[in-house]
Amino acid sequence: YIFTALSVFNWMTWISPQNVKLAIVTGSTLGLGFNPITTFDWAVINRSRPLVRPFFAVANQYAGVVISAFAILIMYWTNYKDSSYLPINTSPTYDNSGGRYNISRVMTDGKFNYTKYIDYSPPYISAGHLVLYGGTYTMYTLSFVFIFLTEWPTLKQFVKNTVKNISFKSKNSVFSGFNDPFSVAARKHQEVPDLWFLAVLVTSFVFGIIGVAVYPSQTPVWVVVVVILIGIALLIPTSVVYAVTGYMLEMNELASLICGYMIPGNPIGNVVSRLYGYNTDAQAENFIGDMKMAHYSRLPPRAVFRGQIIAVCVQIFVTLAAVYVVLGLPDVCTLTQVNKFTCPYSQGIYTAALLYGVVGPDRILNTVYPTIKYCFLIGACLGVFFAVVRKYFPRQTKFIHPVVIISGVSIWGTGYNLSYYTPGFIASFFFMYYIRRRYLAWWTKYTYILTSGLTAGVAFAAIVIFAALQYQQVKLTWWGSTVSQSGVDGSANGRLREIPESGYFGLGAGQFT
Repeated sequence: YIFTALSVFNWMTWISPQNVKLAIVTGSTLGLGFNPITTFDWAVINRSRPLVRPFFAVANQYAGVVISAFAILIMYWTNYKDSSYLPINTSPTYDNSGGRYNISRVMTDGKFNYTKYIDYSPPYISAGHLVLYGGTYTMYTLSFVFIFLTEWPTLKQFVKNTVKNISFKSKNSVFSGFNDPFSVAARKHQEVPDLWFLAVLVTSFVFGIIGVAVYPSQTPVWVVVVVILIGIALLIPTSVVYAVTGYMLEMNELASLICGYMIPGNPIGNVVSRLYGYNTDAQAENFIGDMKMAHYSRLPPRAVFRGQIIAVCVQIFVTLAAVYVVLGLPDVCTLTQVNKFTCPYSQGIYTAALLYGVVGPDRILNTVYPTIKYCFLIGACLGVFFAVVRKYFPRQTKFIHPVVIISGVSIWGTGYNLSYYTPGFIASFFFMYYIRRRYLAWWTKYTYILTSGLTAGVAFAAIVIFAALQYQQVKLTWWGSTVSQSGVDGSANGRLREIPESGYFGLGAGQFT
């Protein structure tokens, strides 16, 4: 807030602030972030959780980010799918004149109007956002195929143990058969009865269905049920990836795509269904992660369960209050918002709802961006390929995880770029590789304390800054707070090509349906 240039350290663009090509390649806001030193802000460094996840996971993801960055540059400079007429890496949707897509011009009474659509324009997305969709669709089938081929013995044993232990009358411990010190210690505590979990499931499901049915959500109940079942089906492979690498594979984009087919022309229903699908997996994986941490901390399972239930109930009201406060900020959810409340995640949801909820997946995947749909097939083939390579070259590929590599491809198009991942890679190399190998005792004692302290410090500082400065509308205007937002990179609106004299690019009238 006081010296924002230390957070957005886009020093390479300061050399020539109005140089569009320099901003596209090295910029932290508009560009791809090719910059060896991008920030001194722990909130940015910690984007990839470099002091929590193992180094091989951070390195795999960073490799995917770097490789896809070069792919985006090639796509952009060759004007693939007319991407050069748009900013290179942004989340909004554009029309064929280069302006923001006006969704009201293709809607009537909250529904898609085909006549208005063909008189207006197909939606276009940035090169970065296009790579996001391609990488995400590849990752879904890749993770499913790769995990089931390489982890089948583990999954099979998991299913057997689950069937054996899920019994409302069984006295078997879920830790029986494990003789490690943590499991032995856990058997001394009372476990959480299965009925407690069932009660939470039933209560949450009933309230969720009531909310969809009573509130004007424009969402059929059966669609929500289908999306939840899909999330449950994907939970096992995504949980395995999360347990091994610390990377959480979300089903956001897949839910939007599927709902686009189930309830076409209904953007509100698409968003509601998407969020149900996302939370099915995300909250389950968060819960599993918490239980894993509690297990290794030797905390009583029932105490952990109570703590999580209380925290969820409190979090509901905290989140509502936070949303109320954030939505009152000036220029919120814009790329030039002074305090970086750019809402990249929300912008991504809006774009997906426009593409699949309004225009529809048939038009997007068959007319505007027809190559994206083949990424599902590519992912399945890659899953088989990497599984075969892992089987015959296990030692050489021990620290290569294809799902995590592709996850690096999926960070684009939502406001993130290399400037968020390069400092994390450097920090991970130093602490999780160099320090861990040479000074294990120090690493064991201080690394997790350090990351926890820095993260807590950022949160506490944010509260103080908001209460003492931001809420009081105190503005500190000087070179250190304006230089990173000046020039082309700060405007987040530079483009490699100008709009043709015809006034539009891409598909003209009569060329799209």
